[in-house]
Amino acid sequence: MTLERHPFQKKHVVIVPALCIASLLSGCNTQSTKPTPEATPEQTCATLKNVLSHADNDFAEIKTRQIISPMVDIWESKNIFPDSDRCQIWHWGKGRVNYTCLWDEKSAAAAKAKYDQYRPVVARCLGSSWRANEVKTAAGFQTLFLKEGDPVGVSMRYFEDHRSLGKGWWTSLIIGSELKVHDPLKRYSED
Repeated sequence: MTLERHPFQKKHVVIVPALCIASLLSGCNTQSTKPTPEATPEQTCATLKNVLSHADNDFAEIKTRQIISPMVDIWESKNIFPDSDRCQIWHWGKGRVNYTCLWDEKSAAAAKAKYDQYRPVVARCLGSSWRANEVKTAAGFQTLFLKEGDPVGVSMRYFEDHRSLGKGWWTSLIIGSELKVHDPLKRYSED
């Protein structure tokens, strides 16, 4: 396994949630920028189901190169959606591990368009046994897909990041346990 030094590693870092997001959004895009051919819906579903099948073992079999980060352990992984900027596995500690895909968007309209494009694809791939809950958050929209009796969930959302070095609009897909509606502006503004 090849290790890559994270750009923030040598700096003094105060661990706060905003800096955690900043390091993840701004410094970890290390995948190839070579254009990837568009996947068919069947290929996308097969890849999504494959990633879901690895959730119980913290995605160990689909981890590739590790990225050294001061706040979370990060591994690169195969993209479910070929046009995503990066897909990675984030180990937050205390047993919480998520597979995360991010799209760095230029505007709210672009982030919403990506969300609107892939949310129904994810719903169709997961099937009728998964319940979808779509909510408006202070920073965008999120659909949380949950299955009765399964600790693993899938979150699809678009949001504006106001706090980090990676400021701007993002679309994300997250697979893992302990997922909930993500509304960082509301949560941090109450602190």
